[in-house]
Amino acid sequence: MAKNKSRLEQHLQKVEDFIRSRAQGISPTVRGFPTLKGLGRMLGDMELEDKEAHAFQEILDFLSPDDGITIRHSRAVVDNWLQECVLSALDDKSSAMSLDERIDSAIKQLRNRLQSPLLKWEF
Repeated sequence: MAKNKSRLEQHLQKVEDFIRSRAQGISPTVRGFPTLKGLGRMLGDMELEDKEAHAFQEILDFLSPDDGITIRHSRAVVDNWLQECVLSALDDKSSAMSLDERIDSAIKQLRNRLQSPLLKWEF
């Protein structure tokens, strides 16, 4: 169980690194060679392209691997939570908090969501 927590913390560190690189206007670090040139995706009203889009996709892949296991939160839900985390940390207009405080708060909320129990739906 501790191994899973340390793995989650490693992935949350990647989220923090991504947010910091975006806030500083530097290119994020991606694993290997980004083969998805031309990859783009929207993040709120911002468009991520190439390395940024690839880095975001890598983080999503870490947090929600597409392995068919149904005991995890859905990939769409994790994608939404990840977007909310990044956007809230980058939103310097709605909060008087520093970047570090916004990142800490956003990561804490994402951690809590990822560790929340799944709800069982019945029809």
